[in-house]
Formats: sequence, C-alpha cells, structure tokens
Amino acid sequence: MGGMGTSGLGRRHGAAGLLKYTEAQTVATQRLLPIAPPDGVSNQTYARALTFGIRLMNKVM
Repeated sequence: MGGMGTSGLGRRHGAAGLLKYTEAQTVATQRLLPIAPPDGVSNQTYARALTFGIRLMNKVM
C-alpha cells in the first residue's frame, strides 16, 4: 500500500489516509448575546423580535 519498508504506514494509515476519512466541522460559541430569550419573554415573542430586527437590518443595508 505504498509504505516505506516495514513501517506499516502506507497511504491508508498515514497522514494522507487519515485526512481522507475526516471532515471539517465548525464549532461556534455565543459570546455577546445569549441565544435564549431573557426571563419573562416567551420563545415565540423573542423569535418574532429577532426576525423583525434582522429584516430591518437587511432593508437598511
């Protein structure tokens, strides 16, 4: 499988082989504003407010 001598590391088990079987994954962290609604605000009301804010910003820009 293309290894060097008896190293046991060929195309399948070497660095290139390991990269072939991996895929990138994004991990995000919320730092400024929490995703959850503040106390006393329902999820539905908070979602409407955020949607309105995003639409407003899209129109302005």
